[in-house]
Amino acid sequence: MTVYISLIRSVLEYCCAVWHHALPAYFSESLERVQKRALRTIAPTLSYSEALSLFQLPRLDSRRSHLCEKILKKIFRGGALLKHLPDKREDIHNYQIRSAKDYSRRDFAEAFFLAKLLLQIIRNLPNFFDLL
Repeated sequence: MTVYISLIRSVLEYCCAVWHHALPAYFSESLERVQKRALRTIAPTLSYSEALSLFQLPRLDSRRSHLCEKILKKIFRGGALLKHLPDKREDIHNYQIRSAKDYSRRDFAEAFFLAKLLLQIIRNLPNFFDLL
């Protein structure tokens, strides 16, 4: 199991925060098939859901969502990832230009990521209510 997690799953999830939300459903299922095949090789007598629960592994799509949320939380808290966003306009130059707005590119990026996160939460609400 350690070999699968360290060598295969790490490749399947590489930079998932960048491409997860743009991933088509058919490609997501292709990635999930890789995990199914690996678990079938490791535990041939178990079904996919049984193997997931036995090895305490989440589905890859839910893991990618969790990793994206984790990265967004780090960005909003002002962690080390915040430095990768562009600087605010007033930090770049002191010129008075007509098109300057009260918001910066960083504010837009934060709002965009927050909107994506809220959209994903809203999409998962029906699944949440089905569990109740």
